[in-house]
Amino acid sequence: MAYLRVSERLCIGCAACVPTCPFGALEMAEGLARVNERCTDCGACLESCPVEALVLDRPEVAAGVNLEDYRGVWVAVELQSKRPAPVSLELLGKGRELADELEVPLSALLLGDGVERLAERLFSHGADVVHLAEHRLLGRYSTDAFVEAAAQVIERHRPEIILFGATANGRDWAGALATRLHTGLTADCTELAIDRENRRLLQTRPAFGGNIMATIITPNHRPQMATVRSKVFLPRPMPGHQGQLVRDEAALSEAELKAVLKRFIAAEPEVNIADAQVIVAGGRGVGRPENFRLVRELAEALG
Repeated sequence: MAYLRVSERLCIGCAACVPTCPFGALEMAEGLARVNERCTDCGACLESCPVEALVLDRPEVAAGVNLEDYRGVWVAVELQSKRPAPVSLELLGKGRELADELEVPLSALLLGDGVERLAERLFSHGADVVHLAEHRLLGRYSTDAFVEAAAQVIERHRPEIILFGATANGRDWAGALATRLHTGLTADCTELAIDRENRRLLQTRPAFGGNIMATIITPNHRPQMATVRSKVFLPRPMPGHQGQLVRDEAALSEAELKAVLKRFIAAEPEVNIADAQVIVAGGRGVGRPENFRLVRELAEALG
């Protein structure tokens, strides 16, 4: 349902608004501008109307949701090979900056089975609090178990911002969790900032094939959630930094989960190019397959 509407009383049929819509959601019919089903309520057209005939009726905050009840910046920690994924440590670095801007604690959400020992590493990368939820069903990632456990902890503590790594598991986890929490999610952000006046997270990401950069906000719902790709931000180690470990209960039952991971077959170890500082690649320009020897020799020379 589009919240944008055209006031028939004010519209003069000038069509000035039609070319301003990036989605082609405005068209002329019977001498007046009309909104079609492609409208996304982005508001890009509003200033184009000389008589202010375009009105965007944004929905009010849902009943019972008090934005003032939500405080704190959280990073959802993803585990790889039984240790925090590099992107999670990078997000703690950015999260530290955002938390300081908002003058709130930075927390890490750590789910797993027998992972309490990892809390010290999270403290040493800036976390003030580690919310730890352990359960045998959290031993390896599965959508149902991680969404249910995270939702229980989040609904208990109500953070205003949660950041996820834009990995395969991170995207899956964040998307399903945002649906469960009835809030918004911005994927693949390349920049994060704070609007201090409204305590809003400004989430910037490429749009329209990278032709523009869009800054997205979540004005009426909490928590504000975003995924960020690896290497967008840098980790900020803080040796000696101490924090508080909070043990949170995760009430999980196999009978209530739609899917339960029974067996995990690890793939053969491979080079993870996401962790590489330099990548040497060759294409069809090398001419013949045997010429890739030169590419390999260059890679070996660069270490």
